[in-house]
Amino acid sequence: MRFARLLVCLLFLPQSLFALPQVRQAEDPYQRARELVRAGNLHEALQELQKALQHTPRNPKVHNMLGVVLTELSRLKEANEAYDRALSIARDFRPARKNRAVNAFTQGDFKFAASEFEDLARLEPKDFVPHLFLGLLAMEGSDLTTARRHLLEARQLSPDNGRVLLALTRVHFALGERQLAIESAQAMRANSPSTDAERFELGVILAQFAANAEAAEVFHELWLKKPGAYDTGFNLALVYYRTGQLEPALRIVKELGSGAKPSGELLNLQGWIYNKMRRLDQARESLQQATAAEPDNPDHYLDLSTVLNNQGETEAAIQVLSGAIQRGLEKTRLQVQMGLLYEKSGKYAEAEKCYRVALTSNKATPPAYLALAHLLLGTDRRKEALDLLAHATRSFPSDPLLHYMYGAELLESTQESNSEQWGKAESVLRKALELNPFYANTLYMLGRLYVKRGDDDSAQDYFERACAFNPRHADAYYQWLRIAVRRGEKSKAAELDKIVRKLHDEEKRQDQETVTGLVEESLRGPVKGTLVTKAAN
Repeated sequence: MRFARLLVCLLFLPQSLFALPQVRQAEDPYQRARELVRAGNLHEALQELQKALQHTPRNPKVHNMLGVVLTELSRLKEANEAYDRALSIARDFRPARKNRAVNAFTQGDFKFAASEFEDLARLEPKDFVPHLFLGLLAMEGSDLTTARRHLLEARQLSPDNGRVLLALTRVHFALGERQLAIESAQAMRANSPSTDAERFELGVILAQFAANAEAAEVFHELWLKKPGAYDTGFNLALVYYRTGQLEPALRIVKELGSGAKPSGELLNLQGWIYNKMRRLDQARESLQQATAAEPDNPDHYLDLSTVLNNQGETEAAIQVLSGAIQRGLEKTRLQVQMGLLYEKSGKYAEAEKCYRVALTSNKATPPAYLALAHLLLGTDRRKEALDLLAHATRSFPSDPLLHYMYGAELLESTQESNSEQWGKAESVLRKALELNPFYANTLYMLGRLYVKRGDDDSAQDYFERACAFNPRHADAYYQWLRIAVRRGEKSKAAELDKIVRKLHDEEKRQDQETVTGLVEESLRGPVKGTLVTKAAN
């Protein structure tokens, strides 16, 4: 679970995290280097520091500053050597020790970094940096509760620090504390003197956890500051698409594609926008252009086939997939999609043939197992489906969707109290949750399990977490509503009833964009098509 990786590139700002000792104003090479570092003129600073070392070779401050500059230049091995020299001269020179620990974190030496930051937190209790990195280290180890504790301590010491608020936003989301996460994000936007890069990352985190309205506000502000920036514009168009703001989304996509030949991903997004606008011919044309722009990207063929099928042109969709297979693209994924199209049109024998061909290939993948299991369940062959899923989880022990589907079907396969079957289902679902702690459907099914056991307290906890990770999970809200009714919590029940009704109304208005939701997720990831929120470069 590599939460902290998005943050690392933002942490190495000399004026904020690196330990720069305070010195008197003086016209000497060291002081000039220090000023050059703050101005971002790193190569000139390096030259000044080399001059300074000629005059004062045993000054730990100079060696430490040299390490800072070398780190900024991505020369980490040399930087660590500079920090080591500073510490060999002055063993208790903490700025060098702190900076060396930061580098250890960056290089993945988490054991050494943790040891150093724990000691530094004790030695410098008023410094937020050790607690920030101890929080990031805990995130690396999936210990989110410990991460939250350290990050809250870091925030207490530095309330408006953008890097702290960024990490805290992510860890609150990861713990299912959605409102606290959004409050951290709002504090960062309102009070923090954060950089544009940090705000971009904030938008990415918000979008990743489906806080799309808040993400749109962040990306919109960045877009106004730098119109035409591709990554910002793409993400803004994407979150506009997700929130149903289709005209603004299309306008930004057109602007991004006006200067040069549009990329395949941009044309793909444009196609989905047109599809949701019911401008179906233009949706098809955009996705065809995406395949022409990136003919070796199977995602575009998968998406084009989905849009064609949604228009009732199943044969044309199958021809698109056949053409992609003939090009030598990922046959297994395309074969599964072809089977999905046959299945939707009621041609179950053809669908099953496609799935089994995919499974017998050298590159059998989880989507093939998921699709065939779905078909077997739909044609009253539950035992065969369960046996297939059991085999699939052994073949792909790290795939969370396979474990989720197997656990869910084990749970649904018995209507009466069966502690042995329920225990097996729970074990598989907990494995799915371990593999992907953020998948709302797994949390929902664990909630259903506890409802069956008559444990409403535990069930509600899982339903609440499912809603936190997917605020559009109508079934989870409905089960939570039923618990509130059983408890006689009239006010809460009324609140949840409004949410459920709103979500159901929205579902009725939405266009169908996928064939089978679970299999689509496995085919392309949790976001439809190639519409993946872009991370900072």
